[in-house]
Amino acid sequence: MKDCNVFLALKKSKEFGFDDVQLLADHIVKYNPLVRVYCICEVKEETQLRNVTLLPAEHPEWPGWWIKMNFFSPELEKYRPFLYMDLDTAVLGDLSDFFPKGPNEDMIINLRDFYRPHPTLANGVAWLPANNSKVQKVWDAWISNPEENMRKYPRGDMWFIGGQIETDLFWQDITPGVVSFKPRTGLGRIEYREEIHPETAIVCFHGFPRIGEAAGMVKWVKRYVDYEC
Repeated sequence: MKDCNVFLALKKSKEFGFDDVQLLADHIVKYNPLVRVYCICEVKEETQLRNVTLLPAEHPEWPGWWIKMNFFSPELEKYRPFLYMDLDTAVLGDLSDFFPKGPNEDMIINLRDFYRPHPTLANGVAWLPANNSKVQKVWDAWISNPEENMRKYPRGDMWFIGGQIETDLFWQDITPGVVSFKPRTGLGRIEYREEIHPETAIVCFHGFPRIGEAAGMVKWVKRYVDYEC
């Protein structure tokens, strides 16, 4: 794998903190030693932690998941293309499939919603290409009035992004390496993923239970959380 960038974002809260950043960064680098991991957050200056560089968010004031809108800023163009992940993501292997090659490198790639029957964008794991007009379009629409956009799209950033552009590709059409922690097994029924297929590189928790809570329910998650560097 060539040198690649992965971006995370942290808005400190009761649910997420620097421990979550460290957990994800350590596992990314464990399986992908050439990857550089960055996290935009509410630090005053660039700070190096183990396996991750903290970068000051251009707009640290945006609340909750909205801090991820910084990913689209021209200020981060020098880091693109890059892969970004939500903090409620577990990395369990080689991420080569998630650093696209050839024409796919210039496309925006998102998750397809795990539950909806029709292609619907979910952006817990996304690829943002360099010098891309759609990335610029999302930023221009967002920065024109962030407060109004937050009111208009109360369900979150993925709904705003999907309202501005169509994603070019979905990960599920490229690789079998990404799955949900909560596969739907029947009408209104959700079970936790107890076993991990060898091809799985990314498990998306996308909501509750969070990874720390799930560690008390599923053995592989406990091993993931209790890792040693």
